[in-house]
Amino acid sequence: PDAFAIINPKQKDCDFPEIEICGAQVAWYLIAALKEVCKLKYDMCKFLELLAIAIVADMMELRDLNRALVRRGIDHINKSKRAAFRAIKHYYQKDKFALDNIGFLIAPLINSAGRMDDASISY
Repeated sequence: PDAFAIINPKQKDCDFPEIEICGAQVAWYLIAALKEVCKLKYDMCKFLELLAIAIVADMMELRDLNRALVRRGIDHINKSKRAAFRAIKHYYQKDKFALDNIGFLIAPLINSAGRMDDASISY
């Protein structure tokens, strides 16, 4: 396609070490690269909880880089001060989440709004 840039880890000439990553990971790496180019000081780890949920919800293979990101993301979820994660912990009456909790509790709860006739009532 006619574009300034195409970001796709599955392109033949792409040297990214992992080709099986979800769209949220592509966006996360793009933002990280832009941060470096623009010389911004922003901690990308602040998004690891969200990235871990995306990786698991999109059913990506949990090996190598994906496994490491999800592992770190779960640690961040369990320590998170985000209101959403506090509410989810309260809702499920859990202090800590594990990998299967993301796939069977957190991701379906988040994705359920997309299956509603009017998703605006979810907030």
